[in-house]
Amino acid sequence: VDAVREFNLLTDNYSAEYGKRGGAQVSVVTMSGSNAVHGSLFEFLRNNRLDARNFYDRGSAPPFRRNQFGAALGGPVKKDKIWWFGTYNKQANAVQQPNFTFDKTFDTRLWNPVTKWTYQLNQKNKLIGYYQWGQKTQPNRLPFSTYTYTDPGQTNTQNSGSWVYKGEWNSTVSDKLYVEARYGDF
Repeated sequence: VDAVREFNLLTDNYSAEYGKRGGAQVSVVTMSGSNAVHGSLFEFLRNNRLDARNFYDRGSAPPFRRNQFGAALGGPVKKDKIWWFGTYNKQANAVQQPNFTFDKTFDTRLWNPVTKWTYQLNQKNKLIGYYQWGQKTQPNRLPFSTYTYTDPGQTNTQNSGSWVYKGEWNSTVSDKLYVEARYGDF
């Protein structure tokens, strides 16, 4: 949340820089460091003790826990020259599953560190490096085509990671020409 500086959703009649494809274009600009150290911490909590009972629930609301927390921090490495910014987010969920007959919740763990470095070569040239890792662990792969699962061994744990890295060079050649080159992988 705190890593997003700008979010833009384009649905039609967007400029040529976005290409011409059906559907929508989403543009997200991440925060960068600055000459002052700045940061934030957050936590969101939700659980069944705070939830109202659903019309179809028997008795109290079923077990549910969600904790989402994180931090963002950025600042200078060298004033007016090199800046860094980083975030860390983690989310943990535990939800009761109606098709689990054993006493177990559906536990999911998501975590996501991000870092961005900016190097101002001179007034007209800038280098940016960006790296993001995402990890998800959850027992959602249910391999058997049965309606109920009587044992945790009947479920498969999904443990998957993903990453994005990007290097970028920006240059203002003249007041009418701006050049940008990027390389990345995900």
